[in-house]
Amino acid sequence: MSTLNPAARYPQPPRTWSHTWERVPPALRMLALNLLAWIAVCAVGTQGQWRLLPKWCIEYLPMMLLSAALGLALLRHPGLFERRRQVLAVFVAVVLLFQPLQWLYVAWVRGDDFGHGIAGVAEVARVRLPLAEAD
Repeated sequence: MSTLNPAARYPQPPRTWSHTWERVPPALRMLALNLLAWIAVCAVGTQGQWRLLPKWCIEYLPMMLLSAALGLALLRHPGLFERRRQVLAVFVAVVLLFQPLQWLYVAWVRGDDFGHGIAGVAEVARVRLPLAEAD
């Protein structure tokens, strides 16, 4: 009497993409989905002019990195934004630190010459956020 391999008697269903995707570590899944989402945003922004896609992706690189960092932080510390004070602190940091640095980065990538330091940030902010001029 021969012994049959139990796996031969009960064949496994074929592996699917979802089965493989579930085996990927959560941090890598989050990074991959984040990258795909930002590529989709950039693709929509090009309005069908695909030659502009690399330019858009390069200009959105700081936003991609910020969203990836926040996603990884939330995976590691799920309670990071439980309190209003913590949410407000992150928002203020993004507005006061990240946004001006992103403006400088985009100006640098585009080759604009706004100078450096606080004066450069102020000039970029003036160009990016035109205020109503008094007549």
